[in-house]
Amino acid sequence: MSLSILSADCRSRLYRIVWETIEGESVHAFILAGSRAEAKYLLHKAIVLLGREPDDEPSLFNLNSFEDLVNEGISEDEDLRVFETDWSREDGEMRPNWMTRPLFLLHDPTLLGKWTELQEDLAAQYTRDVIGRAGRGR
Repeated sequence: MSLSILSADCRSRLYRIVWETIEGESVHAFILAGSRAEAKYLLHKAIVLLGREPDDEPSLFNLNSFEDLVNEGISEDEDLRVFETDWSREDGEMRPNWMTRPLFLLHDPTLLGKWTELQEDLAAQYTRDVIGRAGRGR
């Protein structure tokens, strides 16, 4: 159930990049920018500072705009598609897999609200699954 909606600013200026940390962890970083080039520049500078990495070495890939992520995603709620990382088939149906380490480098509260909504939905689903398994004696 969708309670929050991303702002018009997020829908028009949001970019996401994947940062592979020195430790080998994948972090999905979000920023608002006027263009793909500006987003790449700002994300690179921010991650160099945050990650304590040499200026020319952060491992950054898959820079996508909000529109790219919506077009590639499969979630019924299009705004949630910005948090999808890939997809898997479960019970004959394609289901999204969700990121676990977002980095919000922006001031728009609607994206954080959407992330919170997703976490609530995932926790509720996990609880239903555990109760269902307990009811079947597993």
